Amino acid sequence: KTALCLGTPSSNNSSVLPVLIAVARAHPQHAQLQEHFCGTLAAMALRRPNNALRILQEEGPLAILTAMKQHPFNVVLQRQGCLAIRNVVSRFTPEQKEQILEMGAEQVIQQAGQHRSCVDEAYAALRDLGCKASRTTIHEDGTMTNQPQMFGQVKSNFRPVYD
Repeated sequence: KTALCLGTPSSNNSSVLPVLIAVARAHPQHAQLQEHFCGTLAAMALRRPNNALRILQEEGPLAILTAMKQHPFNVVLQRQGCLAIRNVVSRFTPEQKEQILEMGAEQVIQQAGQHRSCVDEAYAALRDLGCKASRTTIHEDGTMTNQPQMFGQVKSNFRPVYD
């Protein structure tokens, strides 16, 4: 993933990152392409600070946020976008995080967090951006709690012996 993102100077292979971003910008209405674009950038940035910095330099976060704004009801794309933003910013300086916040990331990620399957990823992205974030659990009966249920807080129905 580093060779794809940064290229390999020893073999004169250039980065494919600018091409990926150009394709995403050229086809904003294609939800599946945008979903895979966000997933690819999430994988490239995972535990790779140099890749994350290159993604920022190529304006990858702006392309991710644009995809998320374009397809607000595509839950998989929203989840991949949150993962990508989180992986990109996880080792950034406050100044670099501010660049992404200026792109409108906080509002976009908060909206993505409204989808039940995106809550954890949106929370992590907001937390790593330095935004105030809380996890809300929506129960089957429609009630909500603002704190996640932590192991040991509620008595378990687990029975170690079957009768």
